Amino acid sequence: MLRLPRFHNSKSLSLRVIRVVAGILQKNGEVLIAQRAESHHDGKWEFPGGKMDLGETPEEALVRELYEELNVSCKSLEFFYESSVTLGDKKIILQTYLVHDFTGKVKNSVHADVKWVQLSDLGSFQFLEADIPVVEKALIELG
Repeated sequence: MLRLPRFHNSKSLSLRVIRVVAGILQKNGEVLIAQRAESHHDGKWEFPGGKMDLGETPEEALVRELYEELNVSCKSLEFFYESSVTLGDKKIILQTYLVHDFTGKVKNSVHADVKWVQLSDLGSFQFLEADIPVVEKALIELG
């Protein structure tokens, strides 16, 4: 049997995939954004959320993350967009959901800052790389 050589991109073989979820919380015509506290993120902004734990669905992860980080309980989620970005040896896959209904007063527990901003003002903030396509889509579809 003739075996043909397999060609692989060695970079793609060593990528560590990180699955992340985020929520676009809306209230009174504004959306909630969060500024990362870690210095290696240079104060960039994101839609709140976090990494999925093993065995969690994206929806379960988002409900957990928003409760842990912001003290809010989600009542209704709708899938909005998936983006991915490769940074060094990591591929980050971000699944974003619209959070239509939530309870609780937003209480920041992990971010440098959280802000309610007009959707039209999102372009004036520097977002993390994986969030940029989400911002662009939100400006077009939600604005």
